[in-house]
Amino acid sequence: MKIKTTFTPGPWGISKEMGDTRVVNLDGYGRVLGLITRLPLVKDWPNSDANAALIAAAPTMYAALESIEADINKHLAAGSPSTFMTLVNVMSAQSKLIRAAIAKAKGE
Repeated sequence: MKIKTTFTPGPWGISKEMGDTRVVNLDGYGRVLGLITRLPLVKDWPNSDANAALIAAAPTMYAALESIEADINKHLAAGSPSTFMTLVNVMSAQSKLIRAAIAKAKGE
């Protein structure tokens, strides 16, 4: 089954309203444009905030993975003898995207 790769564009963020943790779509100024999902605060579901942070990080993680994959494929297609070192340099540069996506997924 192929998954459709379009989604509500980011950025996504977290808000708390009426006892719920909500993942919301934000505009460029941090204003809420719409609701992505609602995670009710329930005694048996103590990880609502962590789950919301992971969901809110989805667009950031998706964009980072797309960018990394494109860079890797571009350099592999070149097929030069320095491909390995080029990939090392590319991954070093892309590590900022990776760290930012992981931090957002952790709610940091």
